[in-house]
Order: sequence, then structure tokens, then C-alpha cells
Amino acid sequence: MQTKLCSKCQIEKPVSDFYKKERGKYGVAGYCKNCKVKQVKEAHKPVMWFDAHLKRNYGITLEEHTKMFEDQNGRCAICEKPGDGKWKKLCVDHDHKTGKVRQLLCRNCNMILGQVDDNIFVLDEMIKYLQKHQ
Repeated sequence: MQTKLCSKCQIEKPVSDFYKKERGKYGVAGYCKNCKVKQVKEAHKPVMWFDAHLKRNYGITLEEHTKMFEDQNGRCAICEKPGDGKWKKLCVDHDHKTGKVRQLLCRNCNMILGQVDDNIFVLDEMIKYLQKHQ
């Protein structure tokens, strides 16, 4: 019986414990089937976590978030800067009183709205202040 050393777990296993891969040594992949399954599950954890986070906190799915992201061309709804972080992440802006999701914002724009408690009067006064000091 032909065996191969798994590149991940470093255990010598029968070639039948590896997925087929034409260009691999002995025509099989470098990782054994068990290690490959674990690798795929680990790779999906962040996506599954983000989906659960969106559902729990905003009542939207990852699919809905992706559509919003695409509709906004991956840009903040206020300043139009591209998202940053994993998945070109933008923050989900929502009304804290009603929970209604509005759009996706960059961290800076989202934080500014949060700091002024979505108060239009304060934002208007900030604009007047900046205009006065230009």
C-alpha cells in the first residue's frame, strides 16, 4: 500500500486518505482529507460569524449586506470613500430608536453620526462653524 505524509498534520497515511489532484505527488493533494475538511470549515467560520452578527444586530442577512454593498459600489453612503477591512467592510448604519437599517457607512462617518446622536441641529451647527473658520 502506497502512503504519503500529510503536509498539515505530518502523519503518514494511505494515499486513499487524500483527495485526488493530478499535479500532486502520487496524484493526490498535499493535505489528507481530514485536514482539508478542517481547513475548509475554518475558512468558513468568519463568514458564518459575520452572517450571524448581521442577523443578530441588524436583522439582515449577509446576502442583503452584500447587495447593499454592491448597490453603493462598495462606498460609504456619505463620503463615498471605499470600505476598509475584511470584505471591504462598511458599517451598517441604523436608527438606534427604531432599529431600521439605513445604509452602509465608513467607520468615520458612522462614528460622527453616533457622536452627535443623529442630531441634525448639531450637524448643521458644525457646518456653520466650519464655514465661519474657512
